[in-house]
Amino acid sequence: GGMLPAKLVPATMAVCELAPNAGRARAAMRTASASCGDPNLDEMLYQKTLDEVERGWLLGPLPWDSLEPNAVVSRRFALQQGEKLRPIDDYSMSSVNATVTVKDQATADNVDVICAMMLQLMTGLRSVGRSTELKARSFDLAAAYRQLCVAPTSRAFSYICVYNPRKRANEVFSQVCLPFGSKAAVNAFIRCSRCIQWLACKCLLLPTTCYYDDFVVIATPQLQSSSESAMSLLFEMLGWAYDKEGPKADTFSEVVASLGVSISLAETIAGEIKVMNTEKRKKDLVELITSVVNLGTLQYKEGQVLNGKLTFAHGQIFGLAGKYVLQAVSDHVYAKPFKNAVSDELRYALQFFRDRLLTGLPRSINMATRHTRFVLTDACLEANLTGGIGGVLCSPKGQVEAWFQLKLGSNQVEHFMAQLQENAIAELETLATVVAMKLWASMLCSQHVVFCLDNDVARFGLIKGYSKAPFVTLLVRLASTLCEEVMILPWFLRVASPSNIADFPSRLQRHPLLKNQKMIAHNVVLAAFQYALEFVFRPHK
Repeated sequence: GGMLPAKLVPATMAVCELAPNAGRARAAMRTASASCGDPNLDEMLYQKTLDEVERGWLLGPLPWDSLEPNAVVSRRFALQQGEKLRPIDDYSMSSVNATVTVKDQATADNVDVICAMMLQLMTGLRSVGRSTELKARSFDLAAAYRQLCVAPTSRAFSYICVYNPRKRANEVFSQVCLPFGSKAAVNAFIRCSRCIQWLACKCLLLPTTCYYDDFVVIATPQLQSSSESAMSLLFEMLGWAYDKEGPKADTFSEVVASLGVSISLAETIAGEIKVMNTEKRKKDLVELITSVVNLGTLQYKEGQVLNGKLTFAHGQIFGLAGKYVLQAVSDHVYAKPFKNAVSDELRYALQFFRDRLLTGLPRSINMATRHTRFVLTDACLEANLTGGIGGVLCSPKGQVEAWFQLKLGSNQVEHFMAQLQENAIAELETLATVVAMKLWASMLCSQHVVFCLDNDVARFGLIKGYSKAPFVTLLVRLASTLCEEVMILPWFLRVASPSNIADFPSRLQRHPLLKNQKMIAHNVVLAAFQYALEFVFRPHK
């Protein structure tokens, strides 16, 4: 203990409470049909179980009467993952999982941790005058859970029931190795995998990340050979088998595949890492989206699966432009009453995401993004529907670098108002941010940028990527596009009007910090406004 973050999750049931009901539960499990209803799936699952017996991972089938009096049997079912079938053992229904107390949090390093380690390593190399060029490879444990055995004291709770379609009867097997579906197995395995990572990092000085059974090792070109040898020897000394052949086998290179994404290190010499969806993920998603669009219907369960896949893929594409697609899918799935017909809005959204999946820029992590600039924007709206927008660009030290102002007549303001809409303050606040992005795109390239504004409708729309206000949504889509084009990494912060210096130029008022020589020319600001206006009135799908 003490190496993983502390997080106490107490058991909700004592182990001794399993025994009184164990006999009745076994009898019910033995006689009840464990078939999933699909003969082909039943056969595949049973064959998978026999394969595990042959490999020594299971014992059985065993006579039901040979089990201990306190033996608890859990049901095994099949989970179809693409073309792969994974046997899952349900230790929750049998209440075995309820007897597990967890004192540590089972953590795993995600894609962001891998990129952060690479960025930190590049920073260290540059600080001592060395090249930041990096290589990486993935070590994937072979049948990871099956390399750890069930403790003898847990044998009575490690039985599983599998339907034999050949005899049309339920059979019982004993787990020799850690099962999928056990809460204790997850925590035990992660503790072991984290130990391997600790030994690699602390003892062998190998920059290594750990995601369950997947280890990404990073090295400079000069050290890649020795790093590979050292990590291989560590696995062999500890008795862990990893994939040395087949699709999961890897070597040090400029591209490493892990956690369903592809990480490019080709530009690390320039201090940049790129994260993108794998070609297989792109192909599978394009086919799935195309089938939904062509079919014209999306059932509830399939919609949930699609939403999950789109969310993950969206995370590996730079920017926020695809967020409204995720909302469109969620609106379809959770609509009440539910309708399986795909609406025009959802169809257009899915087609947009399909195109973006193929052409969207990869997520980029650059050493230059350590710099942060601040953009303060504001808008005003009078009772006669005239108004103005203003913005101020500040350096990382808070010094004013540039500012703009633009007066808007009622005919210009009304462009951003829907029918029967009383005012357009949220639209103008969003517009001010969009104009600022357009004006200062070259100065904000590959930068962390904090955008400060005082309207929550505009701010939340910029954060979420969509809004209930239609014109705010269109302006937000333009903002997302601008961010993607120049790799702006935005953060949207609420700043009250009395603290927002942009309030002055939005009202065409002067301020001592806003010098004339820093002011953007009126015709340049007007061109940026026209650009936003043209986008709003462009036909959108």
